[in-house]
Amino acid sequence: MPDDDSMFRAIERESTLSDRVAHEIEDLIVAQKLPAGQKLLSERELGERYGVSRTVIREAVRALAAKGLLEVRTGDGTYVQSINASNAAQALSRLLRLTGATEVGTVRSVYEVRRPLEIAIAGLAAERASGESLTALRQTVEEIEDPELPLAMFVAADVRFHTVLAEATQNRLFVAILNSVSDLMNALREVGTTVAGARNDARQHHRLIYDRIAARDAEGARAAMSEHMDISQSILDRAVARASEP
Repeated sequence: MPDDDSMFRAIERESTLSDRVAHEIEDLIVAQKLPAGQKLLSERELGERYGVSRTVIREAVRALAAKGLLEVRTGDGTYVQSINASNAAQALSRLLRLTGATEVGTVRSVYEVRRPLEIAIAGLAAERASGESLTALRQTVEEIEDPELPLAMFVAADVRFHTVLAEATQNRLFVAILNSVSDLMNALREVGTTVAGARNDARQHHRLIYDRIAARDAEGARAAMSEHMDISQSILDRAVARASEP
């Protein structure tokens, strides 16, 4: 690690010292002055550089580890984590749990976020999907269309279709955002499929979305996804209403 004193500035003593230290280190990571895989200085050394106690450093490291920016290896030290879609998805998933977005009463808020994302994804996938992505989408659609497919496999194929669609945009942020709500969406899909005709509707819409993407029809793909989101929301509302009946 470069021994550059200018990287570590003494922190003025205020009530949120650990937060300020965490912010300083996070800025270094984002700026790649502390690259992925880099081992941090010891608590003692960091405390001396920042002019704070080891307890403050420990709290700052703990906060950054919770964000997925640092990894504490027992007996070895603290390392900068690589930033990827999986890390981002985990962070967003934690945020959703903390804000109560996994409660049935707030499911609609997730759909309100998911709907414009999925529509944008469909349009971009029509413009950018590689031949490999189109093949994966087609195979998933064919799996979904199998009338004998068990429920668990149907839900898994549904999830895979939307994941491949996000990957086809060649924008990793779409994948991260969708993955962050994957557990919740899996549960909702299982509930939704209990509504009569839900699986047939899903088969038809996934095929239509794929056809528009394969035709490189971005506007048509967005329209097909919009309809799919509207129908999915309607089906879920009916399923939740039925489940809440006495």
